[in-house]
Amino acid sequence: MRKYIALLLSIIICIGFFGCSKGVSNTVTSTTVPNTSVIQTSEKEKEVTALTGTEKAQATAKKQTTTKAATKVTDTTKATKVTTTEKITKAQTNAKKPTVISTTKVSTTTTPKQTTTKGTVSCTVTVECTSVLNNMDKLKVGHDSFVPDDGYIINNYRLNIKNGSTVYDAVKAACSANNVNLNAVNSSFGKYIAGFNYIDEKDCGNQSGWLYMVNGKYPSVSCDKYIVENGDKIVFEYTCK
Repeated sequence: MRKYIALLLSIIICIGFFGCSKGVSNTVTSTTVPNTSVIQTSEKEKEVTALTGTEKAQATAKKQTTTKAATKVTDTTKATKVTTTEKITKAQTNAKKPTVISTTKVSTTTTPKQTTTKGTVSCTVTVECTSVLNNMDKLKVGHDSFVPDDGYIINNYRLNIKNGSTVYDAVKAACSANNVNLNAVNSSFGKYIAGFNYIDEKDCGNQSGWLYMVNGKYPSVSCDKYIVENGDKIVFEYTCK
């Protein structure tokens, strides 16, 4: 009998123990679940708030970046416009400036160029009898037609002759080129010119005749012994004295 009573008590105790455990479990569950939901909800709200703040920050940063880029573009455009305006202004300023032409007078007097070829010299030859114009009454009869109106038979004729040529060579070549009659005479001193264009020595007085100069000076040798140099000015003149 006692065994049955003990077994019954054991069953009652077990039923009571499991019943209490189930009640505690139900209580804990009922109180814990609501708290977990609140915590999870708060965390989600925080995450949403954090996300919203991040998005706002990103939007703000993006807006600032866009504004700065737009400002840079605007500044670049302004700089380009200023540069273009400056270029146009400078171009207009330069276009308005008048061209200044120098008014400095340039001398028109030029020295004749003496061109020579290799192995030649350049010189000029003049043959004139202007003194006869003042002594026509003394001139040999019939020779007045040989006297030019200005007295110049050959006037400053330029020619190139072989290097080493004499005054006689130069005047002979000038006479040949200008179709002028030349009367040359040999003497113990060398050749001398007795007449040009049929106006000979002593045709206008006993002391009349031809003399020659080179560069304004009377040489002391005959014309066939005077060597011509480049640029020499040879003049044969008729004198009535």
